[in-house]
Amino acid sequence: MKSYQASDARLKMREILTAAEHGEHVQIKRYETVTAVVVSPEWYEQAAAALEGQWREALGAVIGPLPAVSPETRNEDTKESKS
Repeated sequence: MKSYQASDARLKMREILTAAEHGEHVQIKRYETVTAVVVSPEWYEQAAAALEGQWREALGAVIGPLPAVSPETRNEDTKESKS
């Protein structure tokens, strides 16, 4: 995994984005502490979906099964709450 100090990352942003596009994860550090990781949008979407699945599973174990939420359902709920 590539790693850049924040000050260098500003100068190397094109290289960082190209690496992420090719599936690499790139760490951005501030004072030797990782403060961000740049990943491809595909990787992020997969990770977010997996985390949502784990969250739903854990919550379901406590309060019972939860209904599935699709993008269409989510949009309908948003429209109703704005009315």
